[in-house]
Amino acid sequence: ATKIFRHSEEMIQFLKTDTVEFIKIIKIGTVPWLSKDQTYSFLKPLILSKHIKIEVYQKDLDALIKDVQNNRLDVILCDSPYSGRSKKLMGHRLTTDPIICVCSPSHRIKGKFPNSLNGQKIINYSEACMMAEKIENFFSQNKIKSNIVGSFTDSSLIRVTIENGNVIGFLPQSVVKQSLKNKSLKKLGELEKVKFSLWAITRKDYKKDGLIANTLKRSIK
Repeated sequence: ATKIFRHSEEMIQFLKTDTVEFIKIIKIGTVPWLSKDQTYSFLKPLILSKHIKIEVYQKDLDALIKDVQNNRLDVILCDSPYSGRSKKLMGHRLTTDPIICVCSPSHRIKGKFPNSLNGQKIINYSEACMMAEKIENFFSQNKIKSNIVGSFTDSSLIRVTIENGNVIGFLPQSVVKQSLKNKSLKKLGELEKVKFSLWAITRKDYKKDGLIANTLKRSIK
């Protein structure tokens, strides 16, 4: 029934357009804390195709998993592999990024990283994000007395907050690359042996859809 509904959506979209070419609808779900740049890198090849319409939905991971199980979504983009009970789903690791500790250029930090973080005001991710746990473990392993002044679900908001305030935060390298280049952020250090990974979650039969299979293959780096 879900497949029939999807084909009906595509037929309606076809009838709404002036073109005689077939349009395929790809539905993608993302968690709120993924950066817009990371999401766009995955979407870009699909956006450039005149035969594809993309629909992007942002929800918590549990809701997204239910949607992909029930064929309401094709792909989930998130920061964790699938570890649920359903045998219908699987995870695909797309990219891996170093995690960089940053602050604004005007923020004066004394001492050597990571001990220099003791007592500093820090912005972390919300508990729903795997990054939050990784950062907390980093503090524990290095005996850092963290002073968490905010927990956000949006990595872009974390970046902007760090750029404009006397706070410290941790972000994937791809998220801060441009900010470091234009010197709106300053690198304090890098988390050793701890990485950020971008994952796609699909149904195990994803290869039945050649477009989804090729998009995943192209996105794995």
